[in-house]
Amino acid sequence: MPSTRPGVSAPTWAVATLQRLGAPVTGTSIWALDLWSQSEGTTGNGGVDNCTGQPRYNWLNSTLPYSGSSNCCSCTQGDIQDYPNLQTGVAATAATIEGWPPIVAAFKAGSNLQTIFNAINTSAPGPCAEAGCAGSGNPTYPASMYAALGSPAPSYSVSSEQLSAGQTVASEGPQTGCSTKGQIIPNVSLLEATIFPGFNHCQLKALLGGLGIVGGSFIMLAGGALLVVSGLAGKGGPAQPLVSAALPVARKAQSVAAAPSLRRESRERTANAQSRDRARTVASERRAASSIRPKAELTPVQEGPSTRPGRQSPSTSKTATNAEIQAQNRKAAARAKRSPGFASD
Repeated sequence: MPSTRPGVSAPTWAVATLQRLGAPVTGTSIWALDLWSQSEGTTGNGGVDNCTGQPRYNWLNSTLPYSGSSNCCSCTQGDIQDYPNLQTGVAATAATIEGWPPIVAAFKAGSNLQTIFNAINTSAPGPCAEAGCAGSGNPTYPASMYAALGSPAPSYSVSSEQLSAGQTVASEGPQTGCSTKGQIIPNVSLLEATIFPGFNHCQLKALLGGLGIVGGSFIMLAGGALLVVSGLAGKGGPAQPLVSAALPVARKAQSVAAAPSLRRESRERTANAQSRDRARTVASERRAASSIRPKAELTPVQEGPSTRPGRQSPSTSKTATNAEIQAQNRKAAARAKRSPGFASD
């Protein structure tokens, strides 16, 4: 027979687990969870880890790693978890039940104890199907619930304050984060004494972060050492021979890499010089051509009065002929050709 009695206060963990599942908080559902916990031997605070003396907050002996949990040191099955507090235990218990949809459906429907028992014992997926105890394997699991079948459900006292507290516990349970993945390196124990505490995902992230910091520090130290060596090499220190041997190679590599650019710049300078020379030649030719102009026609020359006594010069004017003007132009052109800087068209 179950140990619960009419009028007893409902276990807070059971109320909070039903609320986290979104199931109605009924006396039968509370009773079913309490009986299931009794079958696992984890009533009260979900059992006690005999190695540490701390509450385990694991009423269904779940093996689900969750938010900082660790393997139970004193449990016969090594992967059963110890949860650090009530909120985490409720969250892990609800998450465990959610892995078995037929059981969730029975609680959400507010079913009777027989229906809930059948969902736990015979449905797949379910705890018995996974452990091999379904049907003929162990038809009485959970034993305390099986023994209570046909008995009247106790009348649990669930106050509004307890419902509110259960809702708070259900909502405060961890939802996400690296710690919800549980341990990746299990605890190592010997003679009920923990030798190595193991690592969960949060601790592994912290370890990797620390290694990253150490690696970064090492790189900074190596860079500082190189600077010091370079300084010593510049002052004729012990690194001078190595640096002296490396410098010619570096300069040769630099000159080879810069050769195409230097050739291109040389071609550009040559082209610019040729362009300037052509411009100067054209300008010189234009100046020379502009200096050659036809001479103005000769003005008429009048003979002055005769200096001879007793004789007077004629008053008529003599005008230069066209032949004389052309001859003078040819002479001017010949002089221009002989002058320096003249270029013929």
